Amino acid sequence: MTDKEIVLTKENLFYYLSKSQLGRAIELIDNLLTQVQDGYYGDEVYELKTNYKRMLQYMFYGVNDPEQHLVYQHLLKETYEIGEHLADKLLQLNSTQYTYRTKRLFAVQPVISDELVLSGFQRYASLGNRKTESDIREYEMLISYSFDKYWLTSLYSETMLQQVKLLAEDETIGQIELCSLASAITLSSMAFFDEKKCLALVELTKSRYPEVVLRALTGVVLFLYFHHQRISFYPVIRTQITLLFDKEEFIVASQLIIKQFIRSKETEKITKDITENILPELSKIAPHVQNDLADIDKQEELEDKKNQWQDMIEETGIGEKMQQYAELQSQGADIQMSTFSMLKNYPFFNVVSNWFLPFYAEHSSVSNLFKEEKENSFLSFLAKSPILCHSDKYSFCLNLTMVPEQYRKAMMNGVQMESEQLKEMTNDKLSLSNTVVAEEIMNKYIQDLYRFYKLFPKNNKNSFDDIFTYKFDFHKTWMFRLLNPTNEFLFEIANFYFAKEMYENALSALLELEEHTEPSADLYRKIGFSYQKTYNYSLAIEYYLKAELIETENIWTIRKIAYCYRNLKQTEKALEYYLLADSLQPNTIRLLFTIGVCYVEMQDYDTALRYFYKIEFLESNHKKSENYIALCSFLQKKYSQATKYYHKQPDKNTFYELLYIGHAYWCLGNKKEALHYYLQSAYTVKKETKQFKNFYEALEQDTDILLKHGFSLKDIVFIGDAVRMKIES
Repeated sequence: MTDKEIVLTKENLFYYLSKSQLGRAIELIDNLLTQVQDGYYGDEVYELKTNYKRMLQYMFYGVNDPEQHLVYQHLLKETYEIGEHLADKLLQLNSTQYTYRTKRLFAVQPVISDELVLSGFQRYASLGNRKTESDIREYEMLISYSFDKYWLTSLYSETMLQQVKLLAEDETIGQIELCSLASAITLSSMAFFDEKKCLALVELTKSRYPEVVLRALTGVVLFLYFHHQRISFYPVIRTQITLLFDKEEFIVASQLIIKQFIRSKETEKITKDITENILPELSKIAPHVQNDLADIDKQEELEDKKNQWQDMIEETGIGEKMQQYAELQSQGADIQMSTFSMLKNYPFFNVVSNWFLPFYAEHSSVSNLFKEEKENSFLSFLAKSPILCHSDKYSFCLNLTMVPEQYRKAMMNGVQMESEQLKEMTNDKLSLSNTVVAEEIMNKYIQDLYRFYKLFPKNNKNSFDDIFTYKFDFHKTWMFRLLNPTNEFLFEIANFYFAKEMYENALSALLELEEHTEPSADLYRKIGFSYQKTYNYSLAIEYYLKAELIETENIWTIRKIAYCYRNLKQTEKALEYYLLADSLQPNTIRLLFTIGVCYVEMQDYDTALRYFYKIEFLESNHKKSENYIALCSFLQKKYSQATKYYHKQPDKNTFYELLYIGHAYWCLGNKKEALHYYLQSAYTVKKETKQFKNFYEALEQDTDILLKHGFSLKDIVFIGDAVRMKIES
């Protein structure tokens, strides 16, 4: 079996088990077993089948077994475990995935005992400022080894769990080691289910370091999300998690973690916009800024230059958008991905553990930079500030090491002048409540995770299942009940999904909320809109009508009902609600236009024209209404009036309008002028779509209409051929 076939078999097996289809899951177990040829697992599968057959026999022979449900749950649990172990064993044999290649390499490396790892960490802490380069390298090696051990081990032993407890409780062990350990266990726990991994993460939530606690808690939340269908089989996990969430601070922190994962769904859109629209404009003024920075000596000069730079930014038209992104960043959005995604190609990032390493100035890859700087320098401040995530701090410093020393010093002198303002911003954040500080730590850690899953060296990228492609529908998990004792968080998360335009998740959360709250027009409108956005127009109408019963004559609701009826091709019903909206909000151009279009679709051209003429009276040069006046005139065989309205704003005519001008001139008997506009239409299509095909398709689609206006089938063929020959010549 190929890697893809093994993974697909495992996914299908888990799907069947989630639907309690044990028999079909066992068939897939057999497929995996034939590939593994392992006697131990052969016995396990035989026992599994025997127990299931016995249970079925008892049931069909009328034996009343009060333990049947428990037996069946145990069989499901066993099948999950055996299936996962078999798939993992197959992949470990010859998978080309990066993780499994690394597992095979790690297995033949010299083993470093837990005692040596612990004593090595303790020794490093005791050295203080007396560390040599050799000490630093040894420390980095131990962190990397410890990370790899806990990341690459599928099933933890009791010894490994006890080692985590020991490290978490030892006061000489630092934050860096424990943060790295928490990330390793998190990565491993998402790839392969293991009860002890969850318990190890719970142990790390008892750490005295807030960042370790929050990393471990993030791991717990991810573990419970990705394995939520299996949690019911493990009472020890349920007990430990229930005890964990007995503490209010862990509930609040977990809620923040969930919201940040949902917020991460915006990152791709933000990054695309910044990359395509903002960075190109900023690159135009960058040379001016660089020249100015080189000449600045005093703070006063910097302030003057900053005003000039601001004016330059405003002139580009991106100032307002940058302000919007600054506000989004203050709410936790990741706007720096576009900048730092280009700085992840250093050899440092070829090592998985380095993506999760807390930033510290002693690391051998960046330490030389800090030897050059003073204690209160910008770099020293950056190392401690929450402005960048750890991964981006390493990127920033690694990039600096590539800059020649004289340029680096000049650049840092310029940046140094800005550091006081940044320090003030940082101090403001650190002086806020513990919740705000915790949110900052979690946001940056989730950004570290995001960068790893999106940017880990591309030749190895497919070796990791990108967790940020998942729906993050946390409200469907067992854990959510513990985080939502009064339904307040369900209300908050439903609105959060809705605000982030995650309508599928919003819909399921809002429907659950409907079961636990009083009827509300606002709730029904949001459910209706979510159905609309997921293209279920019938159910959208149902909920919009419920909202309308509670809060009548709401113009927004009425227009949405009309919109949904129109998408269901029920034009008469749509028109009924558009007319009601018009009576409540008369002379609204967009509404008048839509009503006119509905009458056109119903072939009531006289009434349609009344609405388009009204728009013409209210707003001159309304091109869309002019086009429809022209179209209605053509359909009523008023060809001269049709050309008159099409010619009112000739520069705005699309290929479709040009096509109908051609039709009108043909009907007026001016075939030469008709051919001229047919050619214009064809060239416009070519300009817009890079091909002429759409012109010929539009001409063919108009056949039924043209036949009613005196065209013959030969005429339509001749028009197409004449245009084609003119183009070729």
